[in-house]
Amino acid sequence: MSDVHCVGTENTLQQCQYHDGLYSTSNSGSEVGVICKTHDFDPDDNEISIRLQGSSVPNAGRIEVLYAGVWGGINSDGISVKLREAGAPNVGRVEIHYAGKWGTIYSWGWDINDATVVCRQLGYSAASRSGYEFDCSGTVPAWFSTFRCNGQELSLDQCPWEFYCCRPSYFYCANVLCKNKNANTDFQVRLTGSSLPFAGTIEVLYYGVWGGILGKGRVDINVGHVVCHQLGYPGAYQIFDLPVFGLIKGPMWIWKIHCNGNEAEISHCAVTMMDNPNVTLLSYYYRYQIPSNAAGVVCNEGNSTTCSDLNVRLAGSPISNAGRVEVFYPLGWGTIDGRYWRHSWDMNGAHVVCRQLGYPGAVSYGRSKQFGLGSGPVWFSNVRCLGNESNFADCPKDVYGLPNGLLSIIATVLCKLQYQPVALNPCESSPCKNGGQCFRSDSSYLCSCPNGHVGKHCQETKSTTRQGEVTSTYNIYLIVALAVTVALVLFLTTAVVCLIVRNRRVTKNLLRNRSVHVFSNMAYGGASVNNGEEEAASNYNYVHDPGVGQGQEAKDPYHVYAQVPRPLPPLPPQTNINGTT
Repeated sequence: MSDVHCVGTENTLQQCQYHDGLYSTSNSGSEVGVICKTHDFDPDDNEISIRLQGSSVPNAGRIEVLYAGVWGGINSDGISVKLREAGAPNVGRVEIHYAGKWGTIYSWGWDINDATVVCRQLGYSAASRSGYEFDCSGTVPAWFSTFRCNGQELSLDQCPWEFYCCRPSYFYCANVLCKNKNANTDFQVRLTGSSLPFAGTIEVLYYGVWGGILGKGRVDINVGHVVCHQLGYPGAYQIFDLPVFGLIKGPMWIWKIHCNGNEAEISHCAVTMMDNPNVTLLSYYYRYQIPSNAAGVVCNEGNSTTCSDLNVRLAGSPISNAGRVEVFYPLGWGTIDGRYWRHSWDMNGAHVVCRQLGYPGAVSYGRSKQFGLGSGPVWFSNVRCLGNESNFADCPKDVYGLPNGLLSIIATVLCKLQYQPVALNPCESSPCKNGGQCFRSDSSYLCSCPNGHVGKHCQETKSTTRQGEVTSTYNIYLIVALAVTVALVLFLTTAVVCLIVRNRRVTKNLLRNRSVHVFSNMAYGGASVNNGEEEAASNYNYVHDPGVGQGQEAKDPYHVYAQVPRPLPPLPPQTNINGTT
């Protein structure tokens, strides 16, 4: 049941006008409640029933009043207020002490007049700004709503107000910024949220409270230059219109700022503050209190120069050629916006990243949280690579700087692998026998054999090995003996051949240089010999060597020499023509 409209004279709710429907009960902050009158309640009765409670004696205790049949207490000192959770005493969430507990004010209808009364009640001259704090449910209850102060009251209990009877699961509470008379209104600046002194979220000090500068499309690099100049740096390297270094804890001070870039400090720029009357409450509600719109900057440190290349890597995947794309810029690793409507990540960008990592190219690209979101910010969006760039830094893109966790769609990639021959594991074939353990060594293997086994494959026992060692030793000796015998035979054969050849050469030389004359004809004065001597002399020759002296005989090396000449054979008988001798 919803939108119930009753005249008041109906006996049941069914007689009233209402919408009938089934609604989810997950949001239980919109149910209505009521306090009913008792039968004897008379609102015109001036008699007030009171009682004392909380004491052990009847004449002392806490005063309670009976109203509409319900007993309640009396506020003796008006409405107590305080500011909570701000980091400075003059700014924070407004809390009111009621029914023994501190509670907040529901922010609907909260304006600068209400804030002025709160600040005056706390001792400040006026309020600089009124505003909202997002989702303060779950901390303290919301006691009141719709204060209608005119700004002249001294305390909130002098303003008309409505009691907020319910505690919704999600609501906004009122907060204020009170003007501190002793605070310096000159803008001091600082950088927060980074471990490096030259980078961080820009914060300005205004009325003694640190707050941010609205970034969301309202700051440029010139604003960054001035902020860095005021901090002592030569200029800005990059300006961010989102709090890449973290959310601010204070208010959003500056609504709009315009600098030329050569100013020494931001007070010399054209600045519009949030408490300006032209900044409407509705604009503040929707745009300026959101802490994710605070601007940040990275200053150039001294004379250092920035790198022209951007390092990339793939993360979040169990394989090396796939994962979310991360870029190191400028202070750490971050991701790339992969949302579809930005058209920021495509196959061209994937090819550039894969080639920069040493792969031939990309197989596919993705836009998801498949490989996780990482721990760094979203550095870039609207990436517009052509596909032929050698480094991701060469691709046109927008610097984003969205804090981690605010985006769940990021760029991913799957890169091609270069062909590599499959390296076989030699231990897969279990080459080690008898329980031996195989250890791979490059393309080979080694076997660690158990006790009692040896060999390359642990295939032999130690006893077999000893017998084999004896046999191997005998074989070695036999081979050595055979080798010596063969060598000796070859040596002797060679020596004999050499002697024969040498003798033949000597003989040829002698025959070539000598003249041989044989004298064996008895007609030349040889002496006669007897038959025995003749037979013996038949084996002798006389040889005359011209080179030998007179009266000396040269010996034929192939004959035996004798002094007895060999007789000539007898002449055959002469026969006439007619056949007679």
